[in-house]
Amino acid sequence: MSSARKLIEDWRSEASTQVVFSSSRVQDRLFELWGEVRDLPPAKDVESWLTLTLSRELFSGDEIVDFLDEVLLGLDRAGAPAQA
Repeated sequence: MSSARKLIEDWRSEASTQVVFSSSRVQDRLFELWGEVRDLPPAKDVESWLTLTLSRELFSGDEIVDFLDEVLLGLDRAGAPAQA
């Protein structure tokens, strides 16, 4: 699970400094994240966002940071280890 946390940390850092992201870029990151959390409760949140990328063109960095915070919270609630 440390891979998921690393992905989130890296993406969160990028999103905190960038104003907008294209839906295709968000989708790529979401697929990578989904591969790490697919068997955990946060997978449903990632799947919802994947669906959202089909109807939107842009995502703000702020909303991505908020989303990633929610995914981290879900990992914590699921008892996912911080490091493998």
